[in-house]
Amino acid sequence: MIQKPSFVTSLTIGEETHEIKVYGDVDKTTDFIYYTFALNDENMIVLSKFDGDEWRVANTIRMNNDLANLLGKIIDSNNK
Repeated sequence: MIQKPSFVTSLTIGEETHEIKVYGDVDKTTDFIYYTFALNDENMIVLSKFDGDEWRVANTIRMNNDLANLLGKIIDSNNK
């Protein structure tokens, strides 16, 4: 069974608008909720608040979390 996205949003970069599918899931061992932003079939960004209030990129070891906070705001605004 193919998972349906929690929601779909669009992101405009320059003159191009990209459809972004956002999938929500729960880690079965930690109960952390995380979201996967599917930019396309090869590029995905995973975000989680883990056990805090700040969005963090979850699929990389080193990264500036400004992107996580920006994308996290999209999640927050679509989950009200």
